[in-house]
Amino acid sequence: MEAEVSIEAATAFDLEAVLCVQGASPSAARWSRSDYERFLGESGQILLVARASSLVGFLAARVVADEVEILNLAVEPHRRGRGIGALLLRETLTRAWQRGARSAWFEVRASNQLACTFYRSFGFRETYRRPCFYQDPEEDAVIFRRTLEAASP
Repeated sequence: MEAEVSIEAATAFDLEAVLCVQGASPSAARWSRSDYERFLGESGQILLVARASSLVGFLAARVVADEVEILNLAVEPHRRGRGIGALLLRETLTRAWQRGARSAWFEVRASNQLACTFYRSFGFRETYRRPCFYQDPEEDAVIFRRTLEAASP
């Protein structure tokens, strides 16, 4: 586990660093600064950042009704595998639970086995596929879901 990492809500001042982490993460969704600015103004949004000596990761999610959708997660390449993504996901699921979410889901390219393995370790299970959903290259989207419980985000 990465020492001295804090997880907190992102602000507009964090967006440049969020974009840098996203840019260094080829499998992250490609959002623009204006996408993040708009997202910060939405109800139901969760945009968390992980800080060590600087911003080292982020997670974007949206709570709608009783579910949370994980939209984007990235950690600086040289800090991966140190538990930062896990901290971000746990805090997101906790905050989503507090807002009334009782299930969580996300979609990912079928080839992104690192993400699939990561989310499976948190109890997510593949529920279905969207054939040929992604382009460049054409690829299936895999949808993962899990229920949320008060004591086990």
